[in-house]
Amino acid sequence: MSRQRYRTYRGKGRKAPVLAVLCVLLAGAAIYGFVWLFEHMSMNADGTITVNMPGFLSPAPVPTPTPTPEPLEIVVAPSGTAPVAEPSLAPAPTPRSASPRAVLVSQETLGSPDALAQVKAGALAAGANTLVLDYKSNEGAVLTPEDWDAACTALGPGFEYVARISLFLDDTTPRRRNALAVKHADNPSWNWIGADGRWLNPFREAAADYLLSVIEEAAALGPDGILLDNLCFPWYGQTSKIFYGADNETPRTEAIEAFCARLDGLGLALPVSAVALHDTVLNGVQEVAGQDLARMKARFDTLYVEWPDPLEPLAEGFLPILTEPPAEGWERGWLAAP
Repeated sequence: MSRQRYRTYRGKGRKAPVLAVLCVLLAGAAIYGFVWLFEHMSMNADGTITVNMPGFLSPAPVPTPTPTPEPLEIVVAPSGTAPVAEPSLAPAPTPRSASPRAVLVSQETLGSPDALAQVKAGALAAGANTLVLDYKSNEGAVLTPEDWDAACTALGPGFEYVARISLFLDDTTPRRRNALAVKHADNPSWNWIGADGRWLNPFREAAADYLLSVIEEAAALGPDGILLDNLCFPWYGQTSKIFYGADNETPRTEAIEAFCARLDGLGLALPVSAVALHDTVLNGVQEVAGQDLARMKARFDTLYVEWPDPLEPLAEGFLPILTEPPAEGWERGWLAAP
């Protein structure tokens, strides 16, 4: 019986799967290349297409040759003829009002759009050209830059804006920084409280540091000027109950002068005015408050004074300035001395 030979079965050939894998890889590479090319292409202004090669594939940039400067044109003015100066591109500064007619705007009004609209209408009707915004109030509250900008935007153009700063009359800071406060004679740990609240002690250097920083912050807002109020010691109420410790016998005018000297050191590039007390204007010096009229006139651009009696003749050279809301005429309220 003859034997029939059978070959061993080895399965299907492997060439077909290898070819399929290669086709898939080539197709993926083609798709990736198309996407990469699309991402790196840019169309030029003339309609041509540029492929931006990344990294080391990019050709080295060709330096742009520095253009040869044109020869300088030299103009020789004829003898005796002055050369004409080139016009300045800087804007001309806004001239300040020769006679400020101002309205004082409180912080309460600054926080109310309706009240601001009323003040604006009244100021325009009264012919005011200056608005004095209460930047730091007697209570010690200080406007934020956002509050200042919002108020100026609401009141609009056409006015000069002055930041009013209550200095040593400050009913808030002495609560937080007790060492800076004017003290009570019965107990030096107590704050002396006047009719309008607490006061910072002008003898304290740290109190001056704080107030000077407030002035700098106000100046940074870009107002047309700064008005310093309560530049003095407390001078009304039970002043016999005030205790200044080792400084009790120090002349108060010297303390105010020292503060003003430090103010000069700030080198502010805008007009700075101050409020003189009624007694200071009448008598030249208010020793309890520490104000000297001659020194104040020599230092500040403008002096303001509160003139409480409309029937009392005004001091020579003083101009009226209204408290809000504007009233008809200019016979009472704040006054300004140019």
